[in-house]
Amino acid sequence: MLYDGLLFFGSVDRTVYAIDAKAGWSVWSHRTHQAVYSSPSVSEALGLVYVGSADRHVYAFDYSRGPPAVWSFETDGPVSTSSPAVTDEAVYIGSTDGHLYSLDARTGELRWKYRTGASVVSSPLVWEDLVFIGSRDHKLYALQA
Repeated sequence: MLYDGLLFFGSVDRTVYAIDAKAGWSVWSHRTHQAVYSSPSVSEALGLVYVGSADRHVYAFDYSRGPPAVWSFETDGPVSTSSPAVTDEAVYIGSTDGHLYSLDARTGELRWKYRTGASVVSSPLVWEDLVFIGSRDHKLYALQA
């Protein structure tokens, strides 16, 4: 994810990175307890970058300052490849525990979670007042945001 001259990405080395896209140097990094396969997403309105980790957490960082995390939320299972979808109010992300999570974008508090029939490894898509997510149960879900 590229935003405001910073390149954000996670790695199997258990780290989330923010790199200056032009100069190539590290602006900040944060080590998690497991690999980070999820791609970060940015809320321009809130100045936060969000990312999920296989350590069962979703993290929010001030995109320009980095750690410590503004907030973190623990899911019931690893967040593998699902990347967060972000609105001004919410962060939506799937987990291998079979849930789609809706978190408050400012505080990280759970707004709601929805149980599918299997792991959620796809990334959600928000369109108008709907959130779409695919699950390993071979179904596509459309949920009220």
